Amino acid sequence: MKLYCAGRIVTPISEPVLLRWKINRLWSYYAVRNKVDEAFNLDRENGTAFLDSGAFSALTQGCDIDLEEYIDYLHAVDPAVGYAAALDVIGDFDATQRNYERMACEDFRFPIYSTIHFPATREQICRAVDSLKWPYLAIGGLVPIATRGNTLRDFLDYVWRAIRRHKENIRVHCFGITRPDVLMAYPFYSADSTAGLVNASRFGKLMRYPRGRQVAIDVNNDDPCGWTLRRIIYKEILGRGDVDYVTRNYMRVIANARDWLKYELFITELWRRRGVVWGA
Repeated sequence: MKLYCAGRIVTPISEPVLLRWKINRLWSYYAVRNKVDEAFNLDRENGTAFLDSGAFSALTQGCDIDLEEYIDYLHAVDPAVGYAAALDVIGDFDATQRNYERMACEDFRFPIYSTIHFPATREQICRAVDSLKWPYLAIGGLVPIATRGNTLRDFLDYVWRAIRRHKENIRVHCFGITRPDVLMAYPFYSADSTAGLVNASRFGKLMRYPRGRQVAIDVNNDDPCGWTLRRIIYKEILGRGDVDYVTRNYMRVIANARDWLKYELFITELWRRRGVVWGA
């Protein structure tokens, strides 16, 4: 199981640590395409980055992404990339498929994910699977339904049944959700979110995953659990008034990164015991 931290960490000084600890990162082409991104350049040393097109972000900002420019960019950063997602068109399955088929004509060193979105039909899922050049499929459009428990569960049940009946050994990525209840229920090859490191660190949260539960602890309040962890982890460093914001954020990133890796190992071992081993 591969867990990807999506988004930018507020404090750039954290990036070398995440690189050294081999934290998997997912980057948005839309966010990094027009500038030299120091964090992304650092991640290139690992050669394992997951590059998403950023189509949803572009859509929300009223912008378009040029397919050929995206392809050229992927070729240019080839040494940095372990996986990439085809340029999807939100709400248009046929256009998304055409983009994937165009990208499948390229000689990339790394696999390209085709993406289906909620609420894809069985016919669309089967078409997407049949067209795969690489055995990698991503499921998107889940974040808006993440809090609608029955809707999310019913759709994922539906997708996994369709995939299993149609073709075996497809590696499936979950866009935007890394909750334990989801990752423990479905054998995803990988998943990403901003919750584990970026948002947690930015908003003063410690993320813990005891026995397959996700617990967000606010280190800025005085609830018993939060205060205990703040005293243990931050008393000497963050409890002093002379410690600046950057240092506080850096320490939250490090604390959360440690548990992010433990969580990744927990999910990996859970599925290994169930007989699902994806390997590298």
